[in-house]
Amino acid sequence: MDLSSEIVKSQKDILRHNFSKSRIIKVCRIGHMQYNPFSVKVKNYGARCKEFMRYGIILTDDQEDCDVFVSMYFDELAKISSQYNDSKKYLLWTHEPRFDTNFTKKVSLQNNVDIHIMNVYTGDAYENNYAYTFWLKSILEPVSYNNFSRPKYKKIAMIATYKENQPLVKDGINIDLCKLRTEIALRGHEFGCIDIYGPGWPENIATNPHQEKKHPHLVKLDILNQYHFNLCFENTNFKHYCTEKIWHSLIAGCLPIYYGKGNAIYDDFPKSSFLDYSDFNSPDVLMDYINNMDIKEFNLRMNLCLEVANNIYTKKNWASTRLKRLHSIISKLQTITGNKGEEEPIYEISLEEIIPQPSGQNIALNKPAQQSSYSKWSQPNESSRAVNGLKNGGYSFCTGLEVNPWWQVDLENTYTITQVRIYNRCNNSSAERARTLTLLFSTDGNNWEQVYSNDEKLVPGGINGQPLIVSFESKIAGYVRIQLNEKTYLHLDEIEVYGSAI
Repeated sequence: MDLSSEIVKSQKDILRHNFSKSRIIKVCRIGHMQYNPFSVKVKNYGARCKEFMRYGIILTDDQEDCDVFVSMYFDELAKISSQYNDSKKYLLWTHEPRFDTNFTKKVSLQNNVDIHIMNVYTGDAYENNYAYTFWLKSILEPVSYNNFSRPKYKKIAMIATYKENQPLVKDGINIDLCKLRTEIALRGHEFGCIDIYGPGWPENIATNPHQEKKHPHLVKLDILNQYHFNLCFENTNFKHYCTEKIWHSLIAGCLPIYYGKGNAIYDDFPKSSFLDYSDFNSPDVLMDYINNMDIKEFNLRMNLCLEVANNIYTKKNWASTRLKRLHSIISKLQTITGNKGEEEPIYEISLEEIIPQPSGQNIALNKPAQQSSYSKWSQPNESSRAVNGLKNGGYSFCTGLEVNPWWQVDLENTYTITQVRIYNRCNNSSAERARTLTLLFSTDGNNWEQVYSNDEKLVPGGINGQPLIVSFESKIAGYVRIQLNEKTYLHLDEIEVYGSAI
């Protein structure tokens, strides 16, 4: 796949900085590279390329001209190394434990080629249990059931593809969990305690739900919403290999039945939260335990799990997590090419390059602004600081403590609005106050139409890479107001409005 014209332009921009050619590393991807930092099938692919380029690393499709080949599969790198030998460098990067099962950071081939490894087992792909917590979209409400009232009562849901025995031994220990998971599922199905969903199972064992054009993960949540328990083992048992399974279970209000021995799940979860199958010695004992569980214990265990999820959600910083992973790759590329640069990037890149910008101009820039009240921390003319074009992660203005505080900007003309961007403060926990945010438009400053409501109570981000972005097709406004629907303070960093004059 050819690089987009935008990325090609950015590559030329790099070279205009007159960097030494020896500091540029050209990386060529080989084979299937989906769902990883090198993937072209991601929304922010352009931003990723630019972040690589900050450190002089260019993604290219030119095999002859590249310095490093990167792939998710060892065989693909071994094959191409037979063509280029030691004239190139080779890096395997994957976050899927069965795509590569090498346990060392480097494998030497007979043709004097070293294939460098970054995978689950080398500790380069997962550094904590949070790689898949992007599924957490909001604070999860605690549960307080009076009984097991969901349609499936105490039945256990298990959603997985059937897999044959796939032993994987490290240090004399089989770290495969597929076989154990399958044994539990089949035993539970035999006694009517477990419902199995997924492809590949023996006939009449599993259900394959009709997806109705929904994303598979949404279909999964629809299934789990009928159950109180979810058997959600990983495929492979290794430190910090924690995928979406346990988080999906909590989002759906299911108590996870997880496997916690030999990994790092207790770095985050307390004992007696999820049901840990490693505490049971057979499927029968597990199912007897669930059958005898009272609702009080369920609520207690579930709320301990939800507390963990909420703590992670309130502290998460997706931009930081993403960049940390990129920078570990960048460091590896610099090391294996002998091209180790300074810790600082080769050239600076603006926030606007990391967060793709809309077309057109910010029509709110330096326009008159007002707010509903002022706090003891307020400064002169602070309302207008929210449209001065400067972002620092702090707050530009702060209302007093009141019911439904608001801030608004007068666009001084009538526009067709295409997008509003709201940058929350992100320098402390007070950012959570923006969770009831609503957006209102007016043509005269008196009559207001609500055009957006944060019904899921998501906390907008800021210069950390996740501002709230609300887009429109054809909304007319001369005034834009931001309001919170509770008694609290309103304080934000910057507001941008994009549109065209009528």
